[in-house]
Amino acid sequence: MREADESTRCFHCGAGLHGRWCSSCGADQRPAPVQTIRGLLAEGFRSAFDLDSSLWRSLRLLCLRPGELTRRFMAGRRFGLLGPVRLFLFANLVYFFVQPYTGYDGFNTSLAAHLDRQPYSEALDLRSRVSADIDRRARSEHGGAAVDPALWRATSAAWQAEFDARGQVIARSAVGLMIPALALVLALMLTGKGAAGVRHLVFATHHFAWYLLAVMSFFLPLLALGHGALGLGDPEVLALPVAGAISVMLLEAGGALLQGPWAWVGLRRAYGLSGAGAAWRALALVLATLVATTAFRLVVFGLTWAAMR
Repeated sequence: MREADESTRCFHCGAGLHGRWCSSCGADQRPAPVQTIRGLLAEGFRSAFDLDSSLWRSLRLLCLRPGELTRRFMAGRRFGLLGPVRLFLFANLVYFFVQPYTGYDGFNTSLAAHLDRQPYSEALDLRSRVSADIDRRARSEHGGAAVDPALWRATSAAWQAEFDARGQVIARSAVGLMIPALALVLALMLTGKGAAGVRHLVFATHHFAWYLLAVMSFFLPLLALGHGALGLGDPEVLALPVAGAISVMLLEAGGALLQGPWAWVGLRRAYGLSGAGAAWRALALVLATLVATTAFRLVVFGLTWAAMR
């Protein structure tokens, strides 16, 4: 029997073809090779905006059918969908790209927010500790002599800018630690349900990816509306300790209300829980996310502060 010619072979792996899709590697044989700039631009546009692509299909399921991605992944039905880690990396990229324009600190917490708008701010007397460090730097830069207020303010501004820049890098690198923390909470809540540990990690990854994206879809319009009405997200309001703390509390309460229904539906679908069983676990997961977020901010502050000393 004669060898199959080039037109009947997969142009990816060389296996014989029996239709449009390669039975060996699964590649689609329809796309023609890109040989022009126009073709390159068209291919990029299709990849980015094709609603049937794995990215958009995964995002639709993530947002509109909570828990479905976890259920399909655990069942081995992964074709045409992004894996949990890739989906989280995409959400992480979107979050840290958009966050600086929102006025809301979230996971990338500024020094000003650490000092005045966190549950640990006053308890740990962070303002006094940071002021002492700034004072030491100002004195060391000026030969140990007393520093006049103008020079101290300049040193303070430079110290804060450096702190925020370092903190952003640390937060971006460490935010994935939220996932095993949430997976541990799920494992504790679902003890005796026969769910494997990997299911908890997969659901926690999907939940946190959704949380990063939903925070942006929720907070951006809220901040835009609240800027003129309540002052939410207004830098001048956020700079006031009491008003800033109230604004942040309102924003995070809104995020919790948004998160609750998603967690309830997702837990029911991913774990097969009853309505009541999913309800209290969803509430616990929301609270755990808030606590873990606060703990994450404190860890980022500690790591950044240590790097500054």
